[in-house]
Amino acid sequence: MNFLKIARFSVALTIGVLASLTPAQMASAAGSTTLSYNFDAAGQLTNDFQSYVDSGTVNQAANGGINDTGSISTNEGAANAVFQPKAKFTIGPVGSSYSFSSFMKSTGPNGYSGFGFTATTPSAATDSNVNGGPFRPIDALGISVHGGGYVFHNENVNTGANWDVDTVGVTTVKKTSNPDLLGTFSPDDWYRIIFKIERTTATTFDIGVEVFPCNSAGVLVAETPEASFRMLDQAAPTLLAADYIYTYINFSGFRVTNFDNYATTVDGGVEVEGAPEGSLTGDFQEEERTDDLANTGGSAESIAGVSALALGMIGLGLVVLRSKRRSTRN
Repeated sequence: MNFLKIARFSVALTIGVLASLTPAQMASAAGSTTLSYNFDAAGQLTNDFQSYVDSGTVNQAANGGINDTGSISTNEGAANAVFQPKAKFTIGPVGSSYSFSSFMKSTGPNGYSGFGFTATTPSAATDSNVNGGPFRPIDALGISVHGGGYVFHNENVNTGANWDVDTVGVTTVKKTSNPDLLGTFSPDDWYRIIFKIERTTATTFDIGVEVFPCNSAGVLVAETPEASFRMLDQAAPTLLAADYIYTYINFSGFRVTNFDNYATTVDGGVEVEGAPEGSLTGDFQEEERTDDLANTGGSAESIAGVSALALGMIGLGLVVLRSKRRSTRN
């Protein structure tokens, strides 16, 4: 093999190795990082979410949301559906936290809407009315709500009650004084829901919900929640065993007609992948990572090491060529 052939081979090998490291965007939450969807841009629900609609019609509307901006709409009818952002999260270490929030308009007579985490992909096999409860992912760690009450979800277990009562297994932080929370405190059937998950041990989470009545402009009636409940020491083995988890939005029956300004805030070492451009805010660090470097985090040291190996192959080729030339002269 002559020098030209060795050089061509070595350069091609180097380029091939480096080209295999095509980066994929990843964000690592150095502090508090929020992934947001306001449903104002056309096509957001179609492009950035996966979905399974079992019944009814649920789509993105150009109005009907906070300040009459874009929203997810059930078109004033009953629907069973799950929508899942394509962005995915890692399970953070002990001490990490996740907080979900949105604004909902609740006018229907019988149903729920909510959100949380799942490790499944929306489908007929993975979304249902688990044990007769609200329609949602079968492995959900989440919440479903309406104007009069709530239901916590932990895989196949549903636990809930009205906003004005105590419930066995649920810690009451604050209960409302009126069973018709939404009709009493909101002037136009809107409220903001916040659902929180905290990883307290290697195998358990604490979860909690807060409800804030508001108006159609998103102005809260009060800065403190009208009702708040928690469940402690919740095991979620399916989520803990998953490589990645996904947030979801669920609609069940006819209650919530418009859903807007959906946000998930993570803290404490959680990674977010596949977030749409411009959807992340807060303390996060964008990283470049490839499947080939998944175990190293795509560090500069790892890439430099591979590059050095490839360049070393070129040097080895030159040494072999020089040796052959000397042997020929002798």
